[in-house]
Amino acid sequence: MGLLDRVRGLIRHNPVTADAVFAVTLLVIGIVEQDFVPLDDLSRFLALLGATFPLIFRRRTPFLATVALYASASILLLQGGVPAAAQVSSLLALYYLGTLHESRRAVTLQLLAVLPFLVTILTTMILDTQSQFTLIIVLALFTAITITASELSKARLATQTALEERADQLEAAQRDLLRLAREDERAAIARELHDIVAHNVSVMVLQAGAAKRVIGTHPELALEALDAIDVAGREALGEMRLVVGVLRPDKSQGLEPQPALNRLGALISRVEEAGVPVALTIDGEVSDLPLALELSAYRIIQECLTNTMQHGGPWVAAQVSLDYQRNSLGITVTDNGRNSPATGKGHTSGHGLFGIAERVAMFDGTFDAGPKPDGGFRVQVRLPVGNVR
Repeated sequence: MGLLDRVRGLIRHNPVTADAVFAVTLLVIGIVEQDFVPLDDLSRFLALLGATFPLIFRRRTPFLATVALYASASILLLQGGVPAAAQVSSLLALYYLGTLHESRRAVTLQLLAVLPFLVTILTTMILDTQSQFTLIIVLALFTAITITASELSKARLATQTALEERADQLEAAQRDLLRLAREDERAAIARELHDIVAHNVSVMVLQAGAAKRVIGTHPELALEALDAIDVAGREALGEMRLVVGVLRPDKSQGLEPQPALNRLGALISRVEEAGVPVALTIDGEVSDLPLALELSAYRIIQECLTNTMQHGGPWVAAQVSLDYQRNSLGITVTDNGRNSPATGKGHTSGHGLFGIAERVAMFDGTFDAGPKPDGGFRVQVRLPVGNVR
């Protein structure tokens, strides 16, 4: 830290002490400048004291201190001239007074404070000789410059304050956006984990029940069910690692691709191994879709089949239909389970359908779900391509 910075720091932390040092220093400079002995010229010393000492009180009573300084400067002007030390102390007080109030009030107080001095200047210009004219003009000019400088300083400070407030607002807005982004990410991860756990656990529960029923009579079928449980559990763990791994700071490890429609066959196979036959039909020309849309389509079908296994009852079967259009993808999943218009509450329990609705809303798509008139349940979704938000 340089000397100038240390001085500024001392002034900032001890302003009254700094003003007292300034006042004493200016008093001494004024005596040296005028080259007189205070005791021999007591009236001039008192006038110089009045033109420097009130600087100590400029922060406590700024208006009265400025009036006292300029009144004393007027006396010095009548005595033959205003020392530079007295001019500096008066201008410092005048500048500080102008920074304390809004523009109109500040200028009014400044003009009132220098009024005795202005009257003295005008009187001297009328009555005194031409030799004082230049000094008087210089003093008046310095006074005008000081008033203008205080106004410019306030304008600069106001601009700086406005910029700092704007920066604080932008920072707060950035924090809010970051918080919302984190909340959205948490919600997305929660949906992913729900889809993974709900589907695979449903498969494992059904397979465990099947193994329990046939373990005594057909152990080979029980082993197949246990193998299916093993596969479902391993896949669940792998997909959970994939989702949670996105949150880890170390991204150096490769990530497996997210589930997409090209893995729909494996999904259907697991569901059929759990005892639910699934028929898949595809209409239209299969085309490459955005990864986010493919993932959402896969999760929607997965959730529908999970609901079918959980709520469809025994002997349930499902049908999945994909309709590829030029600007959209249609998904229809139906089952012939025990849900009906009268008892169609099974599918509406839990968060499954809400998760589907959220995924569809992300693409501004359409979503309809409900019991079929002839029994069973139907979910219909239409996802526009290229309309994610």
